[in-house]
Amino acid sequence: MMDIKSINERIKQLCKQRNWSYYRLSKESGFQQSTLKTIRKETNMPSLYTIDKICNAFGITVADFFDDELFQDEANSKSIFISIWDELTVKDKEKVLIYMYGLTHKELKQDFDEIL
Repeated sequence: MMDIKSINERIKQLCKQRNWSYYRLSKESGFQQSTLKTIRKETNMPSLYTIDKICNAFGITVADFFDDELFQDEANSKSIFISIWDELTVKDKEKVLIYMYGLTHKELKQDFDEIL
């Protein structure tokens, strides 16, 4: 299962690195402050969509987000992926597979980014 404490801590780290407040993150990500507050207070597990938008605001990929010692446990990483995967629709799973393929084939990443 996805660890909301680690996700929350990672968001805090990224804000601190950039000297951002949660207000700034809400403006940059397009989320209302109340959405970020539920993550900060660990009352609501963020979806992959939410994490992706937060990553876009920080200028990093979702892979970069999870590439931190907070998420280095391989079993935990697989568990996070499976937990997210199980929540996706068939159409969204297809998109994820295309995205993952694009990550491993850098020449296709630009084309994929233009599609989204």
